[in-house]
Formats: sequence, structure tokens, C-alpha cells
Amino acid sequence: MANRVRNDFFLPVMPLVWEGVLTFVFFPLTVLSAYVADTYTGIFGQRLLDNTVRTFFARRRSSRRSPSKEKTTAIENGKDDHRMSLIQSNTDADALAFEEHRKQYLEIFKSLRAQHPDAPVAELEKLATERVVSRQKKSRAFYRIQATRQLVGQGDITKKKLKKKAEELIEPLVKKSEVVNVEFDPAHYMCLENVGTIKVKVRCDRGAADPNCTVTVHYRTVADTAQEHSDFVPVEGMLTFKPGEDE
Repeated sequence: MANRVRNDFFLPVMPLVWEGVLTFVFFPLTVLSAYVADTYTGIFGQRLLDNTVRTFFARRRSSRRSPSKEKTTAIENGKDDHRMSLIQSNTDADALAFEEHRKQYLEIFKSLRAQHPDAPVAELEKLATERVVSRQKKSRAFYRIQATRQLVGQGDITKKKLKKKAEELIEPLVKKSEVVNVEFDPAHYMCLENVGTIKVKVRCDRGAADPNCTVTVHYRTVADTAQEHSDFVPVEGMLTFKPGEDE
């Protein structure tokens, strides 16, 4: 009797209509339960990479009449905890590498300072930087290139890179002019008509010329809006700068 009832209600070949309806009813219920579990249970059932778990939720439910207020959810070390842990691990690795390089540099600098107490600080810093770079791990390709350069007599590639980097960082010096420049300082003067006599300053820039050379320049007044003898007394002469004089 039991076997007959089981065969009447559960056919092994053809499913019944109510079985299909029941399946379709449970499908949205399953999806809805998964959505509720993912939205409202936080870190329930998730695998964490960090032992520290701090979760808080801040929700504001708004009515349909006020669309400006939106539902906000703030999660600290919640569902994105594994991503934050990976980012934090990368940051920690970079910080540890930087700290390791800094310690190596300080140790090398102290050793060089003890060996060469009279050497300038800039030279010691350069030597310490070269040694830190030379101690870094390098690939096989680097050693092949280094050996090839030494065979052809081109020198150490690390020193060349350091020298190039230093040249980029050092501000280039201003090239001095090869022409002697003589000018007023300041370039313009203003005075009243009844001032009488006015003193002006003239500077001499020898540029790339010999600083001990003597510079002679001819000067004279030129009439413009002010006329000679009526507005000013014309002056003409030679101005000489002796060695070491620049004004």
C-alpha cells in the first residue's frame, strides 16, 4: 500500500504540475533570502583575512516624498575587509622596504664617516648611495649587461645612472656672458627741474672676461624732450673701471 501511494504521488519519469509550481515558488524565495542575507547580515558567512573585525551600519530610510535623502551604509572592515587587508599588506611591504633601505643607508654613511672623518658630507652621501644601489638585488640581464660594458671599457652602469640622475637634479649653472655689460643701476631716474645736480650709479659686469681687467666706456647726454643748455647742462666724458671695481 505504501509503495502504491509513493508511486501515485512521485512518478519517476513525468513530473506533476504542482511540483513545477512549487519549484517556481521556491526560486524567488531563495533569491530573496540570499539578498536579505547579503544586505542585512554584514560579514555573516564570509571569509576574513584579518583577525580584527569592526563593523558598524548607519542607515537612513527616507520616504518617497523626500528623494534628496538617500539610504547610506557605512561599513568599516565589513564586506570589503579582504580587499582592505590586501591593500594594507601592500602598503606595509612598501613601508618595510623603505625602512630597510633607510637603515642600510644610515649604517653605510656612519661607517664611511668613521673611516673618513675629514671627507665632505656631499662626497660621503654620494658614496653611501652608490653602495646602497650596488647591494640591491639585480637580475641576470643586469649582470650580462654589466659584464659586456666592462669588457668594452664603458665602466659601471650603476655609477653612470647615478651620475645622470645627479646631473638632472643639480640646477644648471647660468652661463656668463662673454660681453662686458655697463649699465645704470637703477636703469631709470626721475628728478625735478630745479634739482641742480643728480648722482647716478653705473655698474660694470665683466661676465666671462678677466675680473682684473680695466674697462673704459664713453658716455654723453642726449637731448630728447628736455633741451640742452635750456633744461640741462650737457655732459660728456670717459668712465673707467679699475681692476676689482664693479660700480
